Amino acid sequence: MLKLGLIVGSTRLNRFADRPARGLMEGAEDRSDFRLTTLDLREADLLFFQDAVPPAYAGGVFSNAAADAWRRKLGEFDGFIATVAE
Repeated sequence: MLKLGLIVGSTRLNRFADRPARGLMEGAEDRSDFRLTTLDLREADLLFFQDAVPPAYAGGVFSNAAADAWRRKLGEFDGFIATVAE
């Protein structure tokens, strides 16, 4: 079974992204060919830009533990769906 991540791609206080994300999650409940897991950017402490160099130049290594935890979490999935701001 495929494991898909639904990235809620807005962190705004009054974001609209929760509505389509909720609808996608409800629609996925009846599917047996994949499992959909919500990945909310509000819940991730993403500090990517604190590193002196991009991770691509550092062998994929993040110096920030929270950013590295996000990288490991994303590695668990086969693919992604993203809700994004206009």
